[in-house]
Amino acid sequence: MRARPKPEASSSSSGRSEAAQARFDWDAGNLSYGATSESKSAALPAGAQDFVSFIFQFVLVPPSPGVYRVPITTGTRFEVYDIVVSGEERIETPLGTLRTLSVKQMPRAGEESIEISLAAEYRYLPVRIRHYDREGNYSGEQVASEIRISEE
Repeated sequence: MRARPKPEASSSSSGRSEAAQARFDWDAGNLSYGATSESKSAALPAGAQDFVSFIFQFVLVPPSPGVYRVPITTGTRFEVYDIVVSGEERIETPLGTLRTLSVKQMPRAGEESIEISLAAEYRYLPVRIRHYDREGNYSGEQVASEIRISEE
């Protein structure tokens, strides 16, 4: 990708940052998330996942077009997101013109959202992530410039 997102972090009283984390306890049906100094807890619904797993699960099971409600943790938050998967479209990237599926987080008033383009030619790996600001305006994107896939 051209740009790297910063890890989510929370500030402590000493001015240092502490990375957030999520711990899934499927046996107990519990999710612990947030900064280790201020950990929160929530009931763990079926299908809950962390944000990175959500993006990369499509390599194993490409999504079908439709609207989905998905419980996701970013490490600092745990919410149910409305996700729309659109039909195939072609996009221009440094890798060439690619057939992609769009996975878009439905925007909520006053919150940022994203749209992920998954490339059919590259096992539905994300090749573009578009960011939208709190007003729903396009605010930037990350685009893959190289992908290497091992057959092992």
